[in-house]
Amino acid sequence: MKGDNLVTNTQLKEEFGFDTLEEGITTKLTKIDYIPPRGALVAISVPRRFLTGRSFGISLGTKCVFLSAFGLVYSNVEAAREAYIR
Repeated sequence: MKGDNLVTNTQLKEEFGFDTLEEGITTKLTKIDYIPPRGALVAISVPRRFLTGRSFGISLGTKCVFLSAFGLVYSNVEAAREAYIR
């Protein structure tokens, strides 16, 4: 978002050099296909979907925590549909 205008996929690619959000994340982190350990970056469909279609948070071990407009939101770690570690 620039000011009040949403940026297009083309503008994002020009600025960051990646075709997809996942491609950008995996340049620094490794995607995993198992229960995310404490400290892993996790993504779920809820509590709030942004332009990416995901909400990002941090794994706390058995739960994940996400920021919302109303404070912290917790979810079971099994709800994470994507996870990344260093």
